[in-house]
Order: sequence, then structure tokens, then C-alpha cells
Amino acid sequence: MRKFKTLTGAAALFLAALCAQAQNTFIVECENFQFNGDWSKTALKRERGLYSRASGTQIVTVINVKAAGEYAVWANSMDYAANMPRARNYNVLVDGEALPNKAGVHGREGLYWEKLGTVKLEAGDHYLTLKPNAQYIRTDALLFTTDADFDPNSEALDRKKLNLAPKIVESRYTNAFPEIPALLDVKGAKTFEIKNENCKMVFTQKKDENGETAFERGAEIKIHGKWVKLPPFKDELVFISSAAKARFSTGGYTGAWVQAESKLIADLSGGVELELPVAPVDPYTVGKVKPLRVRSITRKDARTLQLNFDEGATGIISLPEKGQAARLDLEYETPQKGFYSFAIKTGYELERA
Repeated sequence: MRKFKTLTGAAALFLAALCAQAQNTFIVECENFQFNGDWSKTALKRERGLYSRASGTQIVTVINVKAAGEYAVWANSMDYAANMPRARNYNVLVDGEALPNKAGVHGREGLYWEKLGTVKLEAGDHYLTLKPNAQYIRTDALLFTTDADFDPNSEALDRKKLNLAPKIVESRYTNAFPEIPALLDVKGAKTFEIKNENCKMVFTQKKDENGETAFERGAEIKIHGKWVKLPPFKDELVFISSAAKARFSTGGYTGAWVQAESKLIADLSGGVELELPVAPVDPYTVGKVKPLRVRSITRKDARTLQLNFDEGATGIISLPEKGQAARLDLEYETPQKGFYSFAIKTGYELERA
């Protein structure tokens, strides 16, 4: 009986050691990075990973580390023995500090784990960055372990158990299309209507948060011979986006804006704000954004109105003889040389039955 107790105690200690090791070893799958820019998911042998394009965009994600300690950091990357080995390399940064060794330089054919260095981590949130040094990088995963002797190339990895999902954090663009307070009703409001046999469009006078006149669009459509009123387009706005300089690249598989006026801000724990690289594929982050309200209206004919916006912009909105598709032509005299685009936010909310 005494011998049985001794074996049970030894087994318990052994299992406790294994559990401790498992708690301090985790894998972050690169395809799960929250802010992955213009990198795309791809198949890497039997794994899923990320593939970088030619823009050189850094990608970022946040993880929540459960246990403090000194962690060895490994990266699993694709390389090629004969086709430009060690050329498709990148750096891994932890909380903005680059690890001493590059990833993607193992010179073997296919995926291989490389040790990039060690880093001391406190329990809590940390952000990881992949910084490409070349084009067409293929990366699978990052592994963190407090076991200095652990080698993922010689160990069987239960990736599901070791997987640490990134923490999803709130983010915003500094030049994001702003949410503007709803317009307020006014007494004796003016209305301007255009219509055809299928559709009516009505602009109703309102006032904005500063008491200035603005107009809100509404519409009715004919269904089975009866006019049906749609909810008002309360959030509808025209925007103008502008940039003094804008650079467009066709160096990748698709064209992309590689210079933006806006910034992407992520909100980390403890009130910390982190500025992130802006993905070059979003045209709406290129310029500074201004909302344009409809301030006055002039009737052209029964199916056409001229809309006069802020900043001197004008628009001609018209209905066809039949159908519900309206046409809007916008015009704007630019105050200075640069790059300009119009954008329209439209639609209405419906309550679920």
C-alpha cells in the first residue's frame, strides 16, 4: 500500500509538471491576426497561414498572456532550398520591440520552426507585429514557450490545445466617416417632391444641431397599385474625401493605395491607444473626410431637383419616366490642387417584425 501511494504521488507531480508546461506554451495562428492589412489567407502544406503582398504592410494582433515569464519565441515559415532561399524574410516584434533573429531564413524546403529570441512578458495584453523585409512572405504561426529546451521541430504539437486566439480589440480610423446628429423637425417645413408613375422622392426641411437649415430625403414606392411610404433616410450623407498627395501602386496582384491621410487606432487595455498601419486596400482611408448636408434646393422640372450642399458642392437628382432608380450627378470646385472623391452613405433602418 505504501509503494502504491509513492507511485501515485510521483505520477501526480509528473502530471502537474506537464500541465504547467502546457499553460506556458501557446501558439498564435497568423491567419487569425486581427489587423492583417492586405495580407491574405493561404494554404501552407497541411496548415493555414498568411501570404504577404508587395506593399510591405505590417500586420498586428493583440494577445492576452495568462502567465508571466521569459518566453522563447518561434516562427513557422515557408522557405525554399533552391528558389531564392532566405529572401522572403520578416521580423517579429513584441510590444514594438523586434526579436533579434529574422524569420523565413531557414533555407529548407517548406515549413520549419525558427527560434527568434526570448522576451519577458507580464501577464496581460501584449501586441505582436509582423514586419516584412521582402515580398511574398508565407507565415504559418508563432509559438511562445517558457521551456528553454522545447523545440517544436522535434516535438509533436497538439495545435488545438496550444492555440491562443488573439484578443479582439476596438479600433477606429481618425478620418472615419463621422456620425452626425440627426436632423430636427421645424414648423412649417418646406418640401420638394419629384415623382414618376413608380416612385416619389420628397426632401423635407429640417434643422441641424446648430439650428441651420438642412434637408432630409424620404421616398414612396408603388406596390400592387398602392403607394408605400419608406422610412426616412435619416443617416444619409454625401462626403468628400481629399488628399494633397496620394500614391497608388500596381506592384501587387491588385492595385492599392499606399499612402493615406488617416490613421488606424486600436484601444488596448488600461486606456492605451496604439497607432496601427493602415491597410493600403481601403480607398476611403486615403483622404480627409468632410460631410456635406443639403442646405437648399432648386426645382428644375417635375422629375429633377438641384441640391445645394456645404462647401459649394451641387448635385442634380432625377427620376426616369418609369422605375425606382434615381440618378445623382455631383459637382464640386476644388479649392486647391489634390485628389478628391465623393462618397455617399445611404439607406434606412427597418424594425424586425
